[in-house]
Amino acid sequence: MPSPIVNAQSVMKVLRTFRERQATASPLSAKEWGEVPVEIRQNAFWSAKLEHAQHVAELKRTTLQALRGARVRVGALRRGRELTGDAADETVLMSKGQIISEMRAAALERGLEPTGPREMEDIASAPRIGLIVDMAEKMTYGKARWESGNDTAVLDAFPAQELVRVEPREKPRDWESRWQEAGDAVGWEGANANGRMVALKSSPIWVELSEFGLPYPPFDYGSGMGVRDVERSVAVELGLMADDDEAQAADAPDETRGSLKGLDEPERDWLLAQFREELGDGVSIDGDEVVYRRG
Repeated sequence: MPSPIVNAQSVMKVLRTFRERQATASPLSAKEWGEVPVEIRQNAFWSAKLEHAQHVAELKRTTLQALRGARVRVGALRRGRELTGDAADETVLMSKGQIISEMRAAALERGLEPTGPREMEDIASAPRIGLIVDMAEKMTYGKARWESGNDTAVLDAFPAQELVRVEPREKPRDWESRWQEAGDAVGWEGANANGRMVALKSSPIWVELSEFGLPYPPFDYGSGMGVRDVERSVAVELGLMADDDEAQAADAPDETRGSLKGLDEPERDWLLAQFREELGDGVSIDGDEVVYRRG
């Protein structure tokens, strides 16, 4: 039986979700954003220490155009504004390269300065813009595939998944060690401790493994790792379930918490105001933690 693929309906649902994410100008660093509960982060489109609201909104818009495979008029692009007639009316695919070109020019036009010495802290750098686009695409389709894979019928046939390399890397990370560490942290609940990196889709190891606290890839920046579905017979053979067990989908927790240590009072107030507007009173601050409770 072939592994399930992402269907068009699922992809469109995720693209709508992406479109509805709030473009959020933010003083938070990537590390500080990483402490924010997943439900809050998934309702925002942000880039570390990028406080220019118009720039964030344009970055989101162009990324969505690329995800949709949209074509845009050359005359509407910064590099084509001086063109007239047929040349300006020609269209090009809004690709990753087009986004890098547009957003580099936009950052320079707006005088956006680097927020630190590293290349990834330069808002106009091609690697930073490219990473934002890559992560948006991979997370969008990662979520679509995860939702398809947790459909009741699919889950019955493919109750588990395996962590595998899907893109080569010159210096690959040691994912076998990360798998062991994540497994130890969750007591190997629904996960294989020896050999293949296989776990039930409902296992908490996937969230533990992720740098972003998500049960689907990408599990880290530029990791090159993904998942493939594993049949019931293999899950039974590995001792992850009995042959007559009912496959379980991953449940979202009723409450999630994240650390606010290191944030000053204005940043905490900003965070609370931004996401109460999106998620209501389910977001609160408790001491040094931001809390999201499902309604």
